[in-house]
Formats: sequence, structure tokens, C-alpha cells
Amino acid sequence: MPLPSYLRLAARTGLVLLATAMLLAEFGAYAWWCDLFSHFRMHYLFAALCIAVVALLAFWRRIAALALFLAAINGVTVGDSTMAMDEGIGEPILRIVSHNLRAPADRPSKSFAQILALKPDIAIMLEYLDGWDSQAKALFEAYPYRASTPSWLPDGGVHHRIVVVSKIPIRSAQSLQPPNGLPRPFGIRFEVDVAGQPLAIYAVHLVKVVTPGEVRQRRFEHAMIHDWLRREPRPARVAVIGDMNATPYSAIFKSAFPTDGSLKRAGGWPAATWPALLGPLGIPIDHLMVGADLAARADTVGSGGSDHRALWAEVRRRVQPGS
Repeated sequence: MPLPSYLRLAARTGLVLLATAMLLAEFGAYAWWCDLFSHFRMHYLFAALCIAVVALLAFWRRIAALALFLAAINGVTVGDSTMAMDEGIGEPILRIVSHNLRAPADRPSKSFAQILALKPDIAIMLEYLDGWDSQAKALFEAYPYRASTPSWLPDGGVHHRIVVVSKIPIRSAQSLQPPNGLPRPFGIRFEVDVAGQPLAIYAVHLVKVVTPGEVRQRRFEHAMIHDWLRREPRPARVAVIGDMNATPYSAIFKSAFPTDGSLKRAGGWPAATWPALLGPLGIPIDHLMVGADLAARADTVGSGGSDHRALWAEVRRRVQPGS
């Protein structure tokens, strides 16, 4: 029995909308608002596959062919960002978790308990509210070494900061704050000794980009990241982790890091981290990047009451060619 004609019209309309969104995403490097469409590549992939399945069942050959073509384009884009680096050799030299807590001010305990249960070597907490120290006593006892940015007050928000807790002694720590008069410290660089060698870790929370003003702020942040990375004495022993407010398919994400490939995204499927309530239907905006001497695999774990899922990663030595 033939399907109703309105379903064919719906499939065609869906393909037009998909193609339009994909085309706009291709211009993300030239217009920030076009780049917003690039964050949903995974959604485009599944939508195109769903249309293709319906079209094949209904024998709408042209619609099916076009849907599969659009699915293939998105599949290649997603695949390029998910190609896992080698997983390294030996046991992990570092276990690290990064979590944008973003929890109600009176209920951060679930997030703290999750960190304690995961037992990472280092935990990075973004949007940590100033009033939470009394509730984090057990966490601070288990992780005696700490570093943090100065707290700041966003419009309509409450004072919060980035806090790093570690079982490994922290050698030094410096806040990252754009020199443009804005009070927002967007990250912290700290050093620890891992496997007998120094490792520089950048814990960052980059501003989202949905307004022209945020575009300007983001450019300041990117310029500072590039400047600091250029001055790293051991660029192959660097990791950047945190909430980058961008998916790996977007131009804004790619422009945050050097184009020479000196930093690579941790291997693994880019599992959604925000919003936590949408589960796999969300988007991956929390990431780990590592230098040439390192390999890493990252995954997500529970939200702990936050609107973000936490990012969990294990870092190993990279397998060198010919080794």
C-alpha cells in the first residue's frame, strides 16, 4: 500500500532543511552564526539516515539516494573528528576528570561524590561556587593539592571559579585571563610531574558563542591560548581539558588550537556532554587535547546533578613510530 503523499512532501522538506543547514555550516569559518549549524552534524547524520530508511521502504529512490548522500557527507565529517589516536602503551600515567558542575547552589554533593568514586589523579571543577568549600571537605582531604582561578561574578549569576584538586603535587599554577579589561578568568595552567617528567595542563572554560560580543571575547581567549602554547618549553607534554563550548566539527573549536597538529583530540566517540538531560541527543562540548608525546582516550560519565556530563580520560605514553 502506497504511503500518503504528505509523507513524501515531509521527506523532501526535511532534505531541503538538512541541505540548507549543512551548507550554512560550511561557512562557519567566515560567519560565526553559520558555525552554530555545525554543532549538530551528528543529528544531521541520523536525520538523513531516518529519511533514507523511510524512502527505501516506500521505494522513493531519488529521495533515498539524496538522503544517503547527505548522510555520507555528515558521516565523513563526524568520522574525521572521531578517528582515535593510538591508545598509547602500558598503564595509564594519568587519570583525569573534568566537570562543569553547574549544579544548584545547595546540591553539589553528588558531583563531589562522583569524583571521589571515580578516583582520578586530578579533578577539574568548572563553575565551582564560592560557597561550596564547606561541602567539599571530604574531597579536599582526599586531594590535598589545590589550585584555582580568582572568582568572578557573571551578569545575573553568582561568584564562581575554576578549581583543580590533585593527588599529585602541583608545581605551579597561573590563571588565564584575557588582557582586555574583562574580569572573566577562562582557565588555569598548572604543572605536575607525571611518569618522572613535567606535564603542563590547561583547564579551560571557554565562552560560548551566540552573540557578537561573545565572538570578540572568544577571540581574546583563543589568542591567549595560542600565545601560551607557543611559549611552552615542552610542547609535546601538554594537555588542554575542559568545557570548550564547541563541538569538534565546528570552526570555532578548530581555531582554538594550533593548526600544525601539535595537539590532538583524545580518541573515542565524541559522546554528548551537554545538556545532560538529553543524553545521547545532546552535543559534545567538553574535550581533552594532548601533545605529541601523549595518547588519551576520553569518555563521559554521570552528570552528578549538573547540566553537563563529566569527561573522564586516561592518558598514556604515545607509541612512537618504529618503537
